Amino acid sequence: MATPKNVYELAQERLELIFREFDTICVSFSGGKDSGVLLNLCIDYIRRNNLKRKLCVYHMDYEIQYSMTIDYVDRILEANKDILEVYRVCVPFKVTTCTSMYQNYWRPWDPEMEEIWVRQMPKGSMDVKSFPFYTDAMWGPHEKDRRHGQARLRKFVNTPVIRADDGRFAFPVTFRTSQTRPAASRSSASA
Repeated sequence: MATPKNVYELAQERLELIFREFDTICVSFSGGKDSGVLLNLCIDYIRRNNLKRKLCVYHMDYEIQYSMTIDYVDRILEANKDILEVYRVCVPFKVTTCTSMYQNYWRPWDPEMEEIWVRQMPKGSMDVKSFPFYTDAMWGPHEKDRRHGQARLRKFVNTPVIRADDGRFAFPVTFRTSQTRPAASRSSASA
């Protein structure tokens, strides 16, 4: 009777099949643990097998993310730039939010709200100019209400967020401090 294979061995078999059968492979990388494991498995497979090919990585940048997630994404992409073809997308799009009592959606990288972006757009990112088909109408029908609600939501970006880790530990996470925001944003945020 054959010895059962573990998850890693089975993943390696699947990667061998994928890299053999497909010319282009793209990993959607959020910066989370699941996509991070998959990306690292693919990177490791390419390096161990001395494959002379690049791996496509698609990263949809939501602007407001935990700084540790952003650091992790930046670190992985930079450390493996020799074998990665990166598509880091920073476009205004409709994102569901559960942090606002005023609106159900918000819009990252909104050019009209640039003065209060949480951080600068990463260098080399693909913005709306990269997509000739992009129009502001892709946002949705409630354009008038969006601006007011989004400004109110962004006032709370500096508020510490509590995140439970495995349900046992809680620790504060701050997206940015008032020192990193422009003075004009600070005065409007307190209104």
